[in-house]
Amino acid sequence: MQNINQPSEEIEEKKDSNPYKAIIQDLFKKEFSGTNYKKYTKDSMLTLVIDRISDEVTRQKGVYLPAGKNLIRSLYKAKNVEDILIKMNEYLFS
Repeated sequence: MQNINQPSEEIEEKKDSNPYKAIIQDLFKKEFSGTNYKKYTKDSMLTLVIDRISDEVTRQKGVYLPAGKNLIRSLYKAKNVEDILIKMNEYLFS
């Protein structure tokens, strides 16, 4: 019998299966790691992030489709590079 205080592996897999979180994690590991984010302007960073997320949105159906569209919409409202990074970070930990 499983302890109700410990999440099951199935729940953890569903939690980690969000494709947009995987894209954001990859961006933070590669393109935006350390001080690499400083080489991007707001427009160039937005283009990179939106392109990657949009590719995934076109493949999605069901619950992740509106989540991707909402993420894109919130990123378009960003005022600067740091704001884009904050919005992506908030999405990761939501």
